Amino acid sequence: MNLDAVLEDLEASFEQLRHEPTQLQNLKPVGFDTVTFGPDHFSGFIAGSTIWRLTLFTEPIRLEVGVSATGHHKATEVLRSLIGRWLRVEAATGQIQGQLLAVEGKLLLFRGVCVPLKSFKFAELHAVDNPER
Repeated sequence: MNLDAVLEDLEASFEQLRHEPTQLQNLKPVGFDTVTFGPDHFSGFIAGSTIWRLTLFTEPIRLEVGVSATGHHKATEVLRSLIGRWLRVEAATGQIQGQLLAVEGKLLLFRGVCVPLKSFKFAELHAVDNPER
């Protein structure tokens, strides 16, 4: 066994993976439209609604053929862009609704409650809760 040849083959394989287009662009989660996959989540509109949902990767996701995009923003970065908006958050302890006041470390801060991201399943932004200002 030639160790140098094995290492060269591995390096070539990694280089090919770096330039290979993602397969996610041809798939989307079942029941969602306008989907973007991030490194730790996906987000998109629930099909047939004006509800936008950000879902953390915590369980297997059923996929179907469809168009999606990929991005490099983590869920905390996306959530920071929603500060000041009214969200409905599903966590291990149930649903929390309210205005997102801050994202600090791995905590979502609402008035009177904070939600650890490790117990967080998804956050929804409903058009009815957030009329244009």
